Amino acid sequence: MIADLRVEPVRRQVERRAQAGGPGSDGADGVLYDAVWDPEFARFLLASVARRRQIRGHAGRLVGVPTPALRRLGAGLAEVEPAPMSAEQSNSSIVFGGKLIAKVLRRVEPGVNPAVELGRFLGERARLRHTSLMGGSLEYRPDGLGREAVCLITLEEFVVNEGNGWSQVVDGLAHSLEEVLAAASRTELRSLPPASLLECADWATRHKDHQLASLPEAAQLLVGPQLEWAALLGKRTAELHLALASDKDDPDFAPEPLTAIDRQSMSHGARSTAKRAFRLARPLASRYALVQQVLEHDDEVIRRLRVLISQRIRASRIRCHGDFHLGQVLWTGKDFVIVDFEGEPARSLGQRRLKRPALVDVAGMIRSLHYASRVAALQLNLNRSTSEDPTELEPWLVLWYRTVAGTFLGSYLESAAGATFLPDGRDELEALLDFLLLEKAVYELGYEANSRPDWIEIPARGILNLLEGGS
Repeated sequence: MIADLRVEPVRRQVERRAQAGGPGSDGADGVLYDAVWDPEFARFLLASVARRRQIRGHAGRLVGVPTPALRRLGAGLAEVEPAPMSAEQSNSSIVFGGKLIAKVLRRVEPGVNPAVELGRFLGERARLRHTSLMGGSLEYRPDGLGREAVCLITLEEFVVNEGNGWSQVVDGLAHSLEEVLAAASRTELRSLPPASLLECADWATRHKDHQLASLPEAAQLLVGPQLEWAALLGKRTAELHLALASDKDDPDFAPEPLTAIDRQSMSHGARSTAKRAFRLARPLASRYALVQQVLEHDDEVIRRLRVLISQRIRASRIRCHGDFHLGQVLWTGKDFVIVDFEGEPARSLGQRRLKRPALVDVAGMIRSLHYASRVAALQLNLNRSTSEDPTELEPWLVLWYRTVAGTFLGSYLESAAGATFLPDGRDELEALLDFLLLEKAVYELGYEANSRPDWIEIPARGILNLLEGGS
């Protein structure tokens, strides 16, 4: 039988059956459970890495690879009760004493794991604060020359936090929207920040010291609590990219020019993603008006994704986070800590280690902010007895998104000014950012069509906004 994954109930079942002499006592039957829930197994993982154990198998070895940081992170944890995390994640995680987290990787393949590689680079060589330290890994090293190791377990610093950026932003915005709708009049929002993200960034930078004063009172209530963290997040993102581009001698990290071949490859990949997304979304068009509108403009989307081939972009490619969104930053109460450098799980290890334009991460976070605004509206409607009139709520959502995304982008560009990974000139910057935002929104359309149709109008709206010249 397959029982509940929690260890204690499973152990009691095994013991009870053995005492009764029933199934399981003669080895003919048993119980299958997830060893992550077994404290002894968890301690074994920690000790194997910390003590550099090598465990021989039939065709290879398990090898513990600690980092210098593990001596501090793992101090006093040998007898601590491990605590498996039950939250939905792409890996199985175990926390040790609120100081260390072990991640049991569910998708493994031979090659260098980017979470270990980037974590060690940022912590040991770039010495970047505001990222979680890498404590080590457990690898399987197969016998035979030329066969690459497989990372099975990573040990990382557990960052004490008040929640990730996604939960903090969505919950806070839903609350603020409720307050604003109770206090605002329909006529209060007669003007909005510019539709273009770069213009929003310019506006946010120009009004940095008196941004709130230029907005109506209800609008100040909505965006006032958001501007400080949005600017801080932009700064931390720029610091991450500056650190990742700091080693000019290591071929795995040294910035490289974005060539015409690179642009052609990016364009081809984005168009393939778009065609797949349209195919997945087409059966949903009759249910969702915005999806139907996107499909009516599919040729325009493909044309926009071809622009990068002819548009010269003078910038460098660097190692990036690769899966950057609000869920990948933790709020400590005072600052952000960037985590989870594993990259997009759907990509191969080789793809995740490719150097890409730094604005890939920026576009990912901007799209995440757009998602947060729309999900907060959904949450608000669920919490109220009646749904809000969309025409009443829409301008406030647009105001929040443009202001916060503009502040994030403006802070990022200001903090990274002069870096080689930023395109040379405003036209090139705008062209690359627009392409990456559209590429991301199209990917999201396919993802939602395949996994979460109830949210599919969020990326559909993003695509339409971009086609209209907005953000």
